[in-house]
Amino acid sequence: MEDREKLMWAYLDGNLNSRELERFNLLLNSDLSFRNEFKLIESLNRELQEVVLETPSENFQAAVLERINTAPVQAKVFSIFKILLPNMFIMLAAVFILKPSMVTPNFSFDFTQYLPVFSLPEFSLNINQPMITLSMIALGLIALFAFDRFFLQKKLSTKRF
Repeated sequence: MEDREKLMWAYLDGNLNSRELERFNLLLNSDLSFRNEFKLIESLNRELQEVVLETPSENFQAAVLERINTAPVQAKVFSIFKILLPNMFIMLAAVFILKPSMVTPNFSFDFTQYLPVFSLPEFSLNINQPMITLSMIALGLIALFAFDRFFLQKKLSTKRF
């Protein structure tokens, strides 16, 4: 089937040698399905030749490239903010509740009256000054990293390529 179709298209393009032309004429005169298929392909070829191809204007490529170069690149905001901000608030709240003297010196306020009464298994929560300092430094480094990534991405998103 594919060989017969190639033969038909080669005939329509005028690319048959004498031996192939004899084979084509023999098939056309003797095989009814070949003749019907050739008529279909011949009509398709005529319709394709009548199609007027549109050509883009001379400045089409320049206009497209200009639009590409002026379009801002949308950068995804660094997702560490989704993790960083809630963690910073939790850490500050924990420091304020567990060691209020570190956050607010000489501040005596009883938080227990505002906390619900519930019982927890007893455990020792030994948080000391160096642990809190280290965790605050770690949070600060994470914040600096996040802000650096955010501003770097913002700078890249405004850069024109």
